[in-house]
Amino acid sequence: AEQVCKELGTDKSSKVKLAFNCVGGKAVYPLLKCLSANGVLVGYGAMNMQPMQVPVGPIIFQNVSIRGMWMGMWMMQHRHSDKLDEMVDYVHGLFAQGRLRP
Repeated sequence: AEQVCKELGTDKSSKVKLAFNCVGGKAVYPLLKCLSANGVLVGYGAMNMQPMQVPVGPIIFQNVSIRGMWMGMWMMQHRHSDKLDEMVDYVHGLFAQGRLRP
């Protein structure tokens, strides 16, 4: 967990409010450790086909939340609207501004 936080340039006093996980399993733990109080982890995949292994500490003591999102369903629901293009443009803008990092 410390290595992931270090790579993100953050620590326990971080300002990371939102993290995404498409892997599942143990990969969730380091992301939770990097989130600030009241942060949100969004799970949108299970590439390793394992359930998320979630430590209870960050949920209780940091008030961290975990949300799920099915990207395929969202895309199907918005395929005939401008929402998909708007979302992609918005995310690209966040990367360009340095406000969102891989």
